[in-house]
Amino acid sequence: MRTGNACEINVLPFPRFLVSHFGGSKSPLILFLLILFAFCLAPAQAKADSRSTALANDAVQLNLGFSSAGIPTVLSAQKLKTGDLIFSDAGEPGGISAWFQHSLSVSSQSAQPAWTTSANDDFIVAQASLSLTKALVATWVVELAKHGSLFRLHVTLSNTGRNKQSVTLYPAWNASWALSGPPSTVEWWDALTFAAHQQTLAPGNVNLSSQVYSSPSGGTNPFWVVQGPWGNMYFALGWSGGWEAAVSGSGNVLGFSVGLTAQQDQLVLKPGETVDGPILEVTPTSHVSAASSRRYWMSERAALAKGPHRSIPLTYNSWYAVKKNVDSGFLKTQLSSMDSYGFDAMVVDAGWYQAPGDWESAESKFDPGELEDLLGSVKGAGHKAGLWSAPQYVSANTRPIPGRLEAPSFYNLFLQAYLLDLWNSNYSDLVTSHVQQLRSQFSIDYWKYDQPIFMDQTRAGAMKDVIAFQDALKAVRAANPDLTIENCMDGGQIINETTLLNTQLSWLEDGGSNGYPAARTNIQTALGALEFIFPWSAYRFTNLFEQEDQNDDELTKYYCRSAMMGVWGISSNLGLIGDHQRGVILNEVQNYRKLNEIKVNALYELRPPVKNPDTVGATFYAGFGKKAAVLVFRWAGQGALAEQFGLAELDPTQSYQVTDVDTGVVTQMSGADLVAKGIGITFDANRQSALVFIDPVTGGDDKR
Repeated sequence: MRTGNACEINVLPFPRFLVSHFGGSKSPLILFLLILFAFCLAPAQAKADSRSTALANDAVQLNLGFSSAGIPTVLSAQKLKTGDLIFSDAGEPGGISAWFQHSLSVSSQSAQPAWTTSANDDFIVAQASLSLTKALVATWVVELAKHGSLFRLHVTLSNTGRNKQSVTLYPAWNASWALSGPPSTVEWWDALTFAAHQQTLAPGNVNLSSQVYSSPSGGTNPFWVVQGPWGNMYFALGWSGGWEAAVSGSGNVLGFSVGLTAQQDQLVLKPGETVDGPILEVTPTSHVSAASSRRYWMSERAALAKGPHRSIPLTYNSWYAVKKNVDSGFLKTQLSSMDSYGFDAMVVDAGWYQAPGDWESAESKFDPGELEDLLGSVKGAGHKAGLWSAPQYVSANTRPIPGRLEAPSFYNLFLQAYLLDLWNSNYSDLVTSHVQQLRSQFSIDYWKYDQPIFMDQTRAGAMKDVIAFQDALKAVRAANPDLTIENCMDGGQIINETTLLNTQLSWLEDGGSNGYPAARTNIQTALGALEFIFPWSAYRFTNLFEQEDQNDDELTKYYCRSAMMGVWGISSNLGLIGDHQRGVILNEVQNYRKLNEIKVNALYELRPPVKNPDTVGATFYAGFGKKAAVLVFRWAGQGALAEQFGLAELDPTQSYQVTDVDTGVVTQMSGADLVAKGIGITFDANRQSALVFIDPVTGGDDKR
């Protein structure tokens, strides 16, 4: 890490116009003129850069300084190995008013700002502060990951005065970056449905946003990617509330502004209070294939994830099978049938508790100590035992109330309980203690949190509520590094970089149906979500197998495979599944396990349902193309079909065995032919899905 200080020597590059004009001549006269030019320029350059600094890791360097208006900024980013610029600052008009409301300005008493640096476990950090009017101090924070090209940008705000201060606009970050070529397109994905959108960038903005709880009719997941001839630049926002972003392109300049509006922050800072705003994460990648570029982005982010080692489990959940009617009899039936499936986790969902607030087992459903014993037997059998809860709610009879109730009050009919004021209830300690109590009493090592948290109007305001929730999630994660955490939140309504990096699974979307309709929803949702959600986080369910035609093997396989692109969950009454259907499911569990060995590498090509194709699916690669699997689903195609699937990421020097698990046909092909031609997959009139594994003939290490 390099920082600006009195001992640092700034080595200036020779002016490009002189070097190019003289063709790199080594003439003594030319060299003398070049050195003289640099010497004469050095004092002015050193003076201009006296408050600048640089953050550098093993891959990139971020050069930090101040705009012409005195605002802290990232002046440029460059690749260390080649020295190539990733971007340079193209100027940010508007001064402080581009960041905060017009009633705020830089204080005339503000000291000359400078960047200071530090480090933590994951990042090299730089901060620069400006004193604003109304006794507010804003601090711009830049964090560079210790490895790779990922960096984060955000702003903190402190009230150092004696009076409350309202803040009607809160920035994540604003910038205009000059790139080596034009930013051509921006792509993003709808909340809940995960439908993809792509738009050409031109003068004018592409506006993205989401309210607190998005719906299928509006709202964007807080992830987007800008594409150009130089590669891809991925953006991710670590914010669980509402937000807005404007992205623009003009010539070679990419502009963006990300932050919160007045309705989304509702921020009133009391004397002495400090808040940290939304964190904008940026990951530039080189111009390579979509699969390789995405894999790089996934790996950069996964390196920052907290919790147990990455895995892709098979899970059981009680919810769709019995809803809130879960009891000891039902759980005993499931436990007696679980072993053959090889579940990694069993989660008892909503309905097990007496009342929110005390979170004891329901007296009408379990004898004293019975639920504890049942979950202990789950753990004893080698599965993770899990419980659902919503610690932000307390019933009217809860005494003492663990904190303050929200005002205006909010009553949750599903739970028959009241919402707590997160900001004023020491929510981080409350939730951490809640999880510890569940773990010690019920032996769980899996926790699923759920139910609405944010209201339109609250005592503390939207921004503080979001901060309280996110701080609590991070606190639980820090206190329980071995705990599997599932982010449900009414089925996919709070998916962002903070929740993804602090949990293991994200419930993408609720849905109570089963069979082909549910399978097609699973497929379409996963193909969109896997563009930015880890395959070990994207959670999809197969429900109520026992209610389908148990002799329709094509339906059973299609439904099982519809959840295999991400994490597969089953919610059924296992005791009602007959031997024949169970045999088909168990065979698919084996296929899922083998597919997961490949899928965990996060290198894949997606074939989404655009313009009603005959088939859709995904191709997954392991070990940088040492093996692969193709998962295909019939979509709009009727009758017999023959589809060709490319395998561009395979190793062309390797020989492969290609196995269709349904037909049993095994062929051997060279990697060069597979890369050039792909493989053909045939469907007769009855076939609904296909799974093909491509394995190296000679075995060996899966790593280059």
